[in-house]
Amino acid sequence: MADTVARQPLTASSESAAGPATVASRGLPPKLDWRRMVLYTTPALTLYVLFVLWPLLHSAWLALQEWDGYGPQRFVGLRNFGDLAADPVFRTALAHSLAWELAAGVGLTVCGLGLALLIRQSRAHAPALSAIFFPALLPATVVAAVWTLVLSPLDGLLNTILNRIGAGGLAADWLGDVHLALPALFVAWAWSAVGIGTLLFWAALRSIGREYLELALVEGAGAFWRFRHVLLPAVRRTAILAVLINAALAGQVFDLIMVTTGGGPGYATMLLPVDMYGRAFGGRTGEGAAVAVVQIVLGLVLAGLALLLSRLPHASMSGDGTVDRPIRRPAGTWVATAALFLLLALLLLPLAWLLAVALGWGALTVGSPAPTLSPATWGWDNFSSVWSLGMGSGLKTSLVLAAGATVLTLGLAPPAAFALFRGHRIWSVPVAILLGVGLFQPTPVIIVPLFSLLKALGLLDTPWGVLLPEVARSLPFAVLLLWAFFTQVPAEVLQAAEVDGAAPFQQLWHVALPLVQPALLVAGIWAFVGSWNEYLLPTLVSQDGSLQTVPTLLGSFIGRFDTQFGLLAAGSLVALLPSLLIYLAFRRPAGTSFLGLERRWG
Repeated sequence: MADTVARQPLTASSESAAGPATVASRGLPPKLDWRRMVLYTTPALTLYVLFVLWPLLHSAWLALQEWDGYGPQRFVGLRNFGDLAADPVFRTALAHSLAWELAAGVGLTVCGLGLALLIRQSRAHAPALSAIFFPALLPATVVAAVWTLVLSPLDGLLNTILNRIGAGGLAADWLGDVHLALPALFVAWAWSAVGIGTLLFWAALRSIGREYLELALVEGAGAFWRFRHVLLPAVRRTAILAVLINAALAGQVFDLIMVTTGGGPGYATMLLPVDMYGRAFGGRTGEGAAVAVVQIVLGLVLAGLALLLSRLPHASMSGDGTVDRPIRRPAGTWVATAALFLLLALLLLPLAWLLAVALGWGALTVGSPAPTLSPATWGWDNFSSVWSLGMGSGLKTSLVLAAGATVLTLGLAPPAAFALFRGHRIWSVPVAILLGVGLFQPTPVIIVPLFSLLKALGLLDTPWGVLLPEVARSLPFAVLLLWAFFTQVPAEVLQAAEVDGAAPFQQLWHVALPLVQPALLVAGIWAFVGSWNEYLLPTLVSQDGSLQTVPTLLGSFIGRFDTQFGLLAAGSLVALLPSLLIYLAFRRPAGTSFLGLERRWG
């Protein structure tokens, strides 16, 4: 009898009980014809191939040439790679990059898991997630500015604290010491990046069914047993994803290093992107391209691992996402809450110091007057000075570029993603692989051929020279993200639209897109923040300085020997406002998710 029931077709009532079928598990409307597949994907692919894929391939070709960037090229085969292998500077950069990647992939992932567990144990979920995740939205130049102020050997926050607590002997020139500069910069970068992994693990922990933890508590399982046998298996796949994301983010450190140390002192903070840039624009373009190829290979390895990860089965312990109503509160909740607030105070202290320096409280050395609560006594001169030096123009340029990048990305990505979703695998799979190739590649690896391409197209010193490459860089993430969300659209909805006579574009515009609004918002925010934070492209494209953006203006305030701390702090506060507004606008009131994507990320 049971076997007979099991073999019966699914009825309407049983289908409703089982939940809506998705397009990944049920029949689909007919596949798109070839003409529509090509039509929907060509605009996005053209931009991506022209400004990302071709520069990647051209970098590989330049790596086989002897070229100074100006004269004729001479084919030398693999000689550049042999020269790099014998070059101690390259070996130093490679060792530093690998160490940075390892520390990011493993260390930052462990920190993210630890923070997520601490937040879960505490009573302060919303403020903790808000405070930890917010620095991830900041431009690299703002992160550089914040930590330049914190690590300054004179009136920096860290040395000021050490002096005030009587530990002045530990004060140091944190960015000027060859032994301390690289760890100090890693701490600065980790401060800005740890929130992403924390959010991922928090999402995974929320997805664990409450019944599993309740049963463990009823059976008297200790904290370590619950961690080992319940929590870790549930976040295993998320941990692999976090390692890949952190490793990919670790490649995006060019702006931070160039603005703060430039690879120095000596070669203490020399990483592959910085070494590549120095060689490529220092008369050894062939060698610089060879360094870029090494970085490209690292990115391809990450892309391959991400592809393998997407095929792994996920051991589900899903529930209703509730973590606030266990059968009883675990011991130590208030202790965890107190520890969490102490940690949050330390995480937010650099931003508080940024505000203090901007308002004229920066010289808080021993014996200096304490700030007052009266705004009339605050120093507002830094803000007026920053504005007179071009902050208004920089804001306008950055906003125009970021808005343009967002509009173009959201215009090109959805049709391409829909074509991958509804298209034949013989077309979709190769296109997805091509997009994955550029997903983990940092901007510096394509900058030499990209600069030559923009020059040939006459796009230098024009907004399009910055905007088009920025859109091309954001398209792989946007297309692949929307494709993944389209696969979760209920099949019956698209089938009904097909029966009602809706054309494929109508299905996309009126049916599919409204159902994937969270992913659409994330893609738009990704494009906006990526453009707003970009430092290298505007620096190279604007040869006459007419396209000064907020990041490039901030970079001009940080000098190797003379940093204008007040202007830097005031400009940084202005620069972080869009990130703050974006986060506040799209954070759910409960403060436990960003755009409601926690279960999909988990």
